[in-house]
Amino acid sequence: MDKDIAKLVRYINSNYKKGVKKKELIRLGFDNKLLNETKRLGFIEIWPLVETRPKGKVIDANEVKLTQEGFKFVSSLKKDSAQQNTSQKLWSNPWFKYFWIPLIVAILGGLVVIILSNNIFDSKLKIVSIDIIEKGKFPTLDIKIRNNGNHVAFIKYAEIEVLNMWELKPYIVADYEPASWNYDLILPDKKTPYKERIEISQSIPYKGVDRFNITLGFNSTSFEHRVYHIRFRLFYDEDDKLIESGEMLLFIQSSGELHGTYSPGGEFLKERQLHNNRVIVEIEQTKAIKSKSLIKIISEIKTSLQE
Repeated sequence: MDKDIAKLVRYINSNYKKGVKKKELIRLGFDNKLLNETKRLGFIEIWPLVETRPKGKVIDANEVKLTQEGFKFVSSLKKDSAQQNTSQKLWSNPWFKYFWIPLIVAILGGLVVIILSNNIFDSKLKIVSIDIIEKGKFPTLDIKIRNNGNHVAFIKYAEIEVLNMWELKPYIVADYEPASWNYDLILPDKKTPYKERIEISQSIPYKGVDRFNITLGFNSTSFEHRVYHIRFRLFYDEDDKLIESGEMLLFIQSSGELHGTYSPGGEFLKERQLHNNRVIVEIEQTKAIKSKSLIKIISEIKTSLQE
């Protein structure tokens, strides 16, 4: 039907100057059903035609004319035909077939290689959150990771960078016995800054999430507590991509056991109070997230200095 309508409209457009009669169109094979459908679409109008005959004026024919919409339809048909002819000429041109097509294919292939090499289809990890859990003596980093990429991420190892460390001295003398504990990472007695590596073998699917915990501690031969200024990093995939956290301040208690304590007071107490006061001043000047237990210890030390 659409092809017949296009053919009808083209014929009327080609002969509109001399006028096109309905009976002529019927004779050419354009039936009433087609004419009525074309009229319904608004492409043509059918006008009564008065013919002069020897015996007088009678109405015995109808003239078919294109409407404004009909002329627009003809114009669109001409454009489509021109584009089709251009396309046919292009594909039949040997120069286009044997030179331009291979060139276009090569360019598209190169673009695909560039896209792949630029890691469009690659993993991309993001740290959602790091919570400091302090249920026992030793803090645990509860780390949540999301893979925002389009490929599985393979975690290789984590790294704790120790930026600084301070000792907080207790106000008592203790009969202290070192104890062995299970840590994910034992922070050694080294000059800061230093880095410690933790092996992790874990995969995160694309658009997936995962979490893991790292418990930190230190072994000491004396009764003391420490504050660590750290940063967490995670390395993943073959090319060692990395993500890192902000800086954190953790309070870690001594791992040993006390069998007896006493408080000498006097100069011993004064010396340790002054030491701890200097330490908390430095800690408070450090821009990093503080653990809850550290905030509590700082408050206790300040209170003891005021007494």
